[in-house]
Amino acid sequence: MLICAIPECSASQRTLDSGNLHLIDALIEVGGVVSDQSRKKYVWLCSACSEAYVVQTWRPAGHQIRRRKPQPALPFPVQAETKTVETARPFLLSNAS
Repeated sequence: MLICAIPECSASQRTLDSGNLHLIDALIEVGGVVSDQSRKKYVWLCSACSEAYVVQTWRPAGHQIRRRKPQPALPFPVQAETKTVETARPFLLSNAS
């Protein structure tokens, strides 16, 4: 069973239908003490956490899962582009390159 790597998330799943699977360096804990050694470990982020978190494999072990930076707000409102067809002048399609 897959369990989301984010401790605050309680998502679990039996198959890899959604979310992301990553291979990271995990810290080794021996007797309650974290050593300076690391090992490879697979972690799964559910689809909701994949939108909020990113895995950065070039960072040191234990610091590879980070919250995504919020996208900057645009200084102007974005509106959906709408296309209209004038009935007097229909679009002409051409195969010429």
